Amino acid sequence: MASHKRFVKNTFYQYAIQIAKYFFQFITLPYLTRVLGPDAFAVRVYVLSVMNFLQAFLDFGFNSYGIRAIAEARGNKDAEEQEMSAIELLRVVFCLIGAVALVLLIQIIPMLKANQLYTWLAYLTICAKATIPDFIFQGKEEMEVMTKRFVISESVATGLILLVVHSAADLVLVPSFELAGSVVALVWSWHYVFKHYGLSFKRVSREKINAVVQSSFIFFIATAATTVFSSLTTVFLGLSMSHATPAEISYWSIAVTASGAIQALYAPIANSLYPHMVKNHDFGLLKTLLLIGMPVDIIGTAAFAMLSNLEMSILGGPEYLPGAYVMTLIAPLFLFSFPATLIGYPVLAAFGEDRKLTTSSVSAAIFNMVAITILLFTGNLTLRSACILRCCTEAVLLLVRVYYVVGLWREHRGDASAARA
Repeated sequence: MASHKRFVKNTFYQYAIQIAKYFFQFITLPYLTRVLGPDAFAVRVYVLSVMNFLQAFLDFGFNSYGIRAIAEARGNKDAEEQEMSAIELLRVVFCLIGAVALVLLIQIIPMLKANQLYTWLAYLTICAKATIPDFIFQGKEEMEVMTKRFVISESVATGLILLVVHSAADLVLVPSFELAGSVVALVWSWHYVFKHYGLSFKRVSREKINAVVQSSFIFFIATAATTVFSSLTTVFLGLSMSHATPAEISYWSIAVTASGAIQALYAPIANSLYPHMVKNHDFGLLKTLLLIGMPVDIIGTAAFAMLSNLEMSILGGPEYLPGAYVMTLIAPLFLFSFPATLIGYPVLAAFGEDRKLTTSSVSAAIFNMVAITILLFTGNLTLRSACILRCCTEAVLLLVRVYYVVGLWREHRGDASAARA
């Protein structure tokens, strides 16, 4: 079946991106933890946590909306150009709004104020990433373009970091080189869109702009809610552990980075499944992926927990080993996150159930925020309780999504039976 072959091909290229991400990330992360030291690395961790919130705002669900819009408009050049133009115009506007917000945050948050140049370079990096038109490549199911571009741009950033950054005094150079890599990716991507797809920007109406904002908002709520799970915890840990060493925030960050790398393994499947489900509503493929993936997920969870000392030693170094237990405690979240990812965006959004997708993410985020606030103000927010809460939050997300998807599957099965009759 041609659609299945395209799915396999795109999944292959998505995994190629993930492998490349692991390669570059697991070179730079251990290197930076060692050469920067816990104090400077904690600055990087904190600034990136703030940037995660701003990045969720800059995206505003435009990428998720854009993938579906391009998939549905595929072959209609005028419609593709309208969607592309509206999304990119909005992205530029949102980058300007985000810059104003960052000015205020710098005045409020001491760590940002003490590292303003680093903060602004990090912000420019996420602005460059936000305006890369990946939604076009994903909507057209041509992931190989993204793979080649990613390898080139990350090679630039990683190579410069390894060659030039040698101590905590070089901290500000890290976002400088990451910005350079992002600019390479931005220029590469738009050159390809203009030259190979023949697309160009068009004037778009106010009505179109409003329609894109309204449609993207649902995706934004879901994305913003997901960001809460990790970034808000980092910020709250900083508030609750004022008498602890910066290394404790670094332990959490390394564990979250490592777990995020495992969760990123799901992304290629989800990203390829989404446009496939938009076109085919193929529950059979979804069932097959879950049956094959869950045993692998269980084995991977056990391995991640048992190898925590080795993982922390590799990623952080000997001085980070006291935080290895954080890896073990956070491992169970994989048992919930794999199925939650597969049945969330690729299924609910593909069937037009954007509100249910958002409701699931918001429900989990509210649970997380209420629980972490209680832990903070009762003096019980520790690395241990943060890990347990992170796993429980993922379980809540899965339960809500299972409830919605089961109903959707029953409805779809009923429609199919009626059609055959």
